[in-house]
Amino acid sequence: MQKGLFIISLLISLIFCLSSNNISAQEAEPTYQSLIQSGDKEFGAKEYIKAKSYYQEALRQKPDDATAKNKLNKTLQMIRQQNQKEEVFYGYIDTADALYEKGDMEKALEEYNKALSILPNDSYALERKAAITNILEQEKEKIATFNNTMSIADKLLSEERYAEATLQYEAALQLYPNNNNARNKYEEAKNKKEIYDNQVDNFEKLVAEAQQLTLRKRYGEAISKYQSALEIFPEDEDTKNEIARLTVEKSISDRYNIAIAQADSLYQEKSYEKALAMYQQSQTIIPNDAYSTGMINRINETLNSDEYKALQDYRIIIEAAQGFEAANDLNNALAKYNEALVVKPNDEYATMKIESINTTLENIRNQEELDARYFALIDKGTDSENNNDLQTALSFYSQAIELKPNGVEAHEKKDNVNRKIKAQEAQLALEKQQLEENYNKAIQEGDKYFEEGKFNDAILSYQHALELKSNETYPQQKIADARNQLAAIASEAERQERINYLLTTADQYFTDKEYEKAESTYRELLQLEPDNSTALSQIKVIEDLYAEIARQKQQNYDAAMLSGNNFLNVKNYPDAIEQFTIALENKPGDETANQQLILAEQLNQTRLNALAQEYQQLISSGDTQFESKNYDKAIDFYSKAIALNTGNSYPSDMIKKIGQILQENKLAELITSPVTLDVNMVKRFNFETVDVTTRRNNYIFIKAKNLGTESFTLYISYGKDGSKNGGFMVTVPNNQDINDFIVRIGSQYKWFSEDNNWIEFTAEHGSLELTTIEISKSN
Repeated sequence: MQKGLFIISLLISLIFCLSSNNISAQEAEPTYQSLIQSGDKEFGAKEYIKAKSYYQEALRQKPDDATAKNKLNKTLQMIRQQNQKEEVFYGYIDTADALYEKGDMEKALEEYNKALSILPNDSYALERKAAITNILEQEKEKIATFNNTMSIADKLLSEERYAEATLQYEAALQLYPNNNNARNKYEEAKNKKEIYDNQVDNFEKLVAEAQQLTLRKRYGEAISKYQSALEIFPEDEDTKNEIARLTVEKSISDRYNIAIAQADSLYQEKSYEKALAMYQQSQTIIPNDAYSTGMINRINETLNSDEYKALQDYRIIIEAAQGFEAANDLNNALAKYNEALVVKPNDEYATMKIESINTTLENIRNQEELDARYFALIDKGTDSENNNDLQTALSFYSQAIELKPNGVEAHEKKDNVNRKIKAQEAQLALEKQQLEENYNKAIQEGDKYFEEGKFNDAILSYQHALELKSNETYPQQKIADARNQLAAIASEAERQERINYLLTTADQYFTDKEYEKAESTYRELLQLEPDNSTALSQIKVIEDLYAEIARQKQQNYDAAMLSGNNFLNVKNYPDAIEQFTIALENKPGDETANQQLILAEQLNQTRLNALAQEYQQLISSGDTQFESKNYDKAIDFYSKAIALNTGNSYPSDMIKKIGQILQENKLAELITSPVTLDVNMVKRFNFETVDVTTRRNNYIFIKAKNLGTESFTLYISYGKDGSKNGGFMVTVPNNQDINDFIVRIGSQYKWFSEDNNWIEFTAEHGSLELTTIEISKSN
């Protein structure tokens, strides 16, 4: 650099001597020619980064100069070649070191030889080569045995033969007890064997429990057990098929059990007609079921028995008794319950009610003392008198006098009532005449309404007549006749209501395109009304729709089969599977579609197996690099595994883990706030020299964001004071994210052999924002 400055000074002096004009301060900067010469000198000394700076400055003075452009391009090419050469060299060294640590000496020696073919005099590679040669000479046979044993064990492990793999790893550990790889693989095989054995035991236990539950027809619990078993071995086809079968069985069983439960409840309530309908409905779910058939026969026998008919009469009497009892008319209630015993001797319910009412009546007679009864009668007489019920009041007062003959109040009230009665006797004669007229009028109105079929109005009129003359039998008989007529009308109304309900339900099923249910409901309606035109018409429409649906399904089937075969021919197996599945949905059980689906699934499974093998290889390589603390290469393998889109989070988790390790092991932080690097701008960052004992495991951790729209190369150099010792380059992608760059700088010989104290960044053809620059180390 001092020599370059001297040449620039000399050129400036020469220009000064030749010029007759005064030179301003701005004209004193280096000339284009001097910059080109300085660049050529640095290029000849293989100081390409310095040469690049001179050529860029020359282009700033002459932006379109072809010579400067060619020299700059050649310099950039040499920088790339130098970086690529070092990258390849250190790549071989990393691989060799990993193989050396694993004990794979022969392959490690091959990698060190590849590294020496690039840098023949590298002392580190030469030392390793000599050490390996010595080891191979001493333990060649032992190593061969160890490697062969490990190979067999690895193969057994990949085939999931965990017990045999464990024995082989144990044999390998007897040769090299401290070999980490063998130890880790042994633990892995042992753990996988234990996990697999537990899975098999749990799976078999769940299947056995499910089978027992199935035998007991406890389908829901059986399905739950099978689903738990399927979580252990998700691809077990027998379990999947059994779940599908039991799901259908459970649906049928649940619907049947609901119908039977409702029928049984109605039967227990002695609602035999409704129970009969529900048992018949249950037979549409499970035809000819022995239980429902037996209950239907039993109900039919009951309905046709004399006992049942007598039971109906018994119920009418009991309802009347319950009505009297609810009205607290205990004497009439008692009479009705006794009447029920005549119809049904020894009936427990009627007997119990008679005993209860007798007890109540006896309690009433005995519960009050004489005075309490006396004043109660006085109060009742007063209430009746206030209500103008004088005869009742007179009766109450007379009863009070019988209890207390000397009761002044009762005598006074009785005398007063007698006076009122005498005053009303004349009025009663008139009222009796009016009563007779009103009664006859009520009877006439009831008869008129009855003839007109207005049975509810007739009942009201007859009831009004009974209110006037409660002992008349005629209105009572007519009320019974009117109610019978209403019952007949209600039965027809129920039939018509059922017809309307079925028609509405069937129409809704038809609107919802549930044609099978619609047809079934229309046919049920025809059983009640065989000539119903709407039902007949709709059934014809449904039959035509079935024909159209069959035609459409055939069309869909043909189209899906054509597409499926086309996808199969171009090896697009997932889409082929989808199309063959659609074909089977339109033509269930079709042998051709089923065969093609099986073929596509087999071919797709082969593809998936190959993808899984590639994924496992990438993960294995990534894990190997991670164990060797080659985090940059580990990230590369993990990123490739992520790109396969298997859905496994392991590679992403491992990349996060590497980032955490580097954050935790940070040795130097070069920036504390974002730094912008413009196009072709060079920026240097100084740091304290890293402890030599950690350099071999050093990483450069960078976070940067592309400020442009195109990807470009970022050149990174490092050195000590005025000397450059090495470098590398990374590609900044064309996205607007903050990207992470992790470089294992410790693998470069000049990093761990020299006391470097600066890092320099050059952005070629792009600009970026640096948010993090850290020097870290592996564990």
